[in-house]
Amino acid sequence: AHTTHTIYCWGLNNNGQLGNGTTNNTTTPTPAIGT
Repeated sequence: AHTTHTIYCWGLNNNGQLGNGTTNNTTTPTPAIGT
């Protein structure tokens, strides 16, 4: 968790497991949606 109380995620996302609203893989921290 970040100081803004935002959860960030990155990595493989083939099934939407990162929770960022996409199925795109990402190598940079991306905010998760709905946390």
